[in-house]
Amino acid sequence: MTPELDAATKQLSPIQLQAVQWEQGAALVLAGPGVGKTTVLTTRIARILNETRKCRFRVLALTFTTKAGDEMRHRVDAMVPGLSLAPFTVFVHRCCVCTARTSKSSQILASTIKTTTAPKFFATP
Repeated sequence: MTPELDAATKQLSPIQLQAVQWEQGAALVLAGPGVGKTTVLTTRIARILNETRKCRFRVLALTFTTKAGDEMRHRVDAMVPGLSLAPFTVFVHRCCVCTARTSKSSQILASTIKTTTAPKFFATP
């Protein structure tokens, strides 16, 4: 464990630490504003990356804003230097667009999007 990850782990409450150390599949973190959800998730990602340095996989972290994604990426990089390229932290709508563009069924999806009334900010060019 890196000193930065160790320090971040020591700052967590017992329930936050439980979420970070959860190893039985995905973890859903539900909490109100300002209670440390981002801290828990970034520490969890950093822990997973640190413990699996030699494994070849990526972590997908979806956020609601680009700013939050950048913040998470920076925090993970600070806790486990050199492993920041492994997590793919992305704005949730960008993830959907990237998936649609690379999917074999993207033409069907594009056709569906064009025929569906959507808010202006989701409109296709």
